[in-house]
Amino acid sequence: MLSNSVRYVITSTGERIGYDTCFAPQCLRPLSQCTCPGGPTPPHLGASAGELTPEPEPSAAPLAA
Repeated sequence: MLSNSVRYVITSTGERIGYDTCFAPQCLRPLSQCTCPGGPTPPHLGASAGELTPEPEPSAAPLAA
């Protein structure tokens, strides 16, 4: 079964950008295979995107009892 791993960043204008590859130069692999220190690196979207804010992983949220 294939892992469909996608992460998101929010641009300074509020746009939500999804990506499925680690863009760190030493990695450049699908997120399901990414072992980059500090987690996956989002794509460089250029200065017009402003500062990118990573969206928290859904799996990081605590489960309700």
